Amino acid sequence: MRVINALIAGFAVLLGAFLTKHYINLAVWLSSFSVLLITIGGNLINDYFDAGIDKINNPQRPIPSGKITPGKALKVSIILFILGNVIFAFINLRLLYVGLFASLLLILYTPFLKPLPLIGNIGISLLLALTLLVGAISASGKLNVILFPAIFAFLLNFPREILKDGEDIIGDRKAGLHTFPIVFGIEKTRLLVLVLLIFLVISIVYASFSYGALFALCAGFGVVLPVIIMVKRSKNSPVWFRNTERILKISIIPGMLALMLSGIR
Repeated sequence: MRVINALIAGFAVLLGAFLTKHYINLAVWLSSFSVLLITIGGNLINDYFDAGIDKINNPQRPIPSGKITPGKALKVSIILFILGNVIFAFINLRLLYVGLFASLLLILYTPFLKPLPLIGNIGISLLLALTLLVGAISASGKLNVILFPAIFAFLLNFPREILKDGEDIIGDRKAGLHTFPIVFGIEKTRLLVLVLLIFLVISIVYASFSYGALFALCAGFGVVLPVIIMVKRSKNSPVWFRNTERILKISIIPGMLALMLSGIR
């Protein structure tokens, strides 16, 4: 169920609240828990729709490995979506709207958005940015301070989602999907990823002038340095796609830490 992804999403809510410089109150903790539930629900429903493809691309996941049946995965997913949004409804309506939008995006992703070049990648990449917004709303803080952190989160996620499509090209092609690597080829996919990684590095350098030395050091060593290494090593090989995707996933943690340090400078 990719629990680490859910924990990162839950922590991002706390980070969003922290960056507004408001107290992390009960509403924030409940919102973090709600996001964790919705994220796990999204992972399960993704596994449900992708059960056939995962037999090729990710046989270790719960459904193809036999740890859970497709029917049970769907039922648990629906329950988690409902619980997460009920919690949001008790906090305030703005959070409910965000929660319903995120839930709908997760439900529509695999059957309708994933098969389209970049559309599904953009949709999923927005979700981490939305978790920061949830934190700011639940803390009753100013939303403008979340603008760069949300863009930063999106830029970390977007190339990673494209790289995952590059890794899954064999199974996705057999399933009749039209992801960016399938439609435009591996070479153009690699070039697009490189452009996005350069934008990510530029955004961090630009933000360092406003966010201070602690942000610059943490983001520099935790995100910029590994990204530059992967850019220099770039090649049209499954190994590079897989390694770069994993580096970006790991870089989310120092990226969040850098944003947290920017809030205590």
